Amino acid sequence: MGSAVPISRILDIGANVLPRVMHLALSELGTPAIRNRATLGGNICIRERRMSAFPVYLLLDIQLELKRAGTTRWIPLSRFAPGGGKIDLQRSEVLTRIRIPFAAWDFEVYRRINRETSDSADFLSFCGLARTEKNVIQDIRIAYGTAGSEVIRSREIENELVGRKLPIGKRELGPIMEILDAALALAADALTSFKRERIRSLLGWFLAELPDR
Repeated sequence: MGSAVPISRILDIGANVLPRVMHLALSELGTPAIRNRATLGGNICIRERRMSAFPVYLLLDIQLELKRAGTTRWIPLSRFAPGGGKIDLQRSEVLTRIRIPFAAWDFEVYRRINRETSDSADFLSFCGLARTEKNVIQDIRIAYGTAGSEVIRSREIENELVGRKLPIGKRELGPIMEILDAALALAADALTSFKRERIRSLLGWFLAELPDR
């Protein structure tokens, strides 16, 4: 899709096309008036912050088309905005199109806690995706947005969970939480105790909700 299409229009025409979790995240962006003016490209290109829906974009592996005179390149979002308030947008370059891969997920979750404002110390967003087969986790992706300069995602946790049988027991959850605590300790942005506890509880809740079938 074009990067300058208003989010409200994306929601109107994309309900049956967009991944469900992305449609849900976009529908919770601001007020209707803001969604009428805001664009997906603008939401992605804010330099100093990763907005509330950013964990969803990241886990869906969206690709960005960047253009300037005589050159065009495609880049994954993970490389475009690696964290720390930096984006890979060169001089005279603009974001023109956004490619959203389609994949079948058995379980898609998006949650937003508290209102997203510039001084919202307790704002948090969460996205979790999982694919299971015969009670075994085949693929899983988990990310948190904190209204800061990065999205928190632990590949180590995801790798630990792939291949695990469902449901995840309390004994298995302990080492996973230890990995999460280590990842939070390395986060670039300061995290309040509220955020840390919510991040932990969201992970526990998500894993408990995974369908065992």
